[in-house]
Amino acid sequence: MPEQQAEPALMVGGLFTTPAPQHRRLGQLLAWWAVDYAARHISAVWVRGHTSSERVMRYARDTIGCTVETVLREKRHVHLLQHPSLCMPSLQTLIADQD
Repeated sequence: MPEQQAEPALMVGGLFTTPAPQHRRLGQLLAWWAVDYAARHISAVWVRGHTSSERVMRYARDTIGCTVETVLREKRHVHLLQHPSLCMPSLQTLIADQD
């Protein structure tokens, strides 16, 4: 993955999900905020992160739209996640609708 290391990216240090109904879209909105921020403010091509959790990986892939590559590191599966940075003009409305 040396070619990926040359591309500007915003690294997300943690992604969590919550089963609470009132917070069910929180992870999605936070991820989309990062995608928008990367495009608007730091000219990053990608937003990237990783997880060892199958559940978080499926959430990132199926709900947020991340692409996933699974690798073996120190005898553990690690899911590398990435999403292209995008300006999301409707993000402010989506966040406001959560009230």
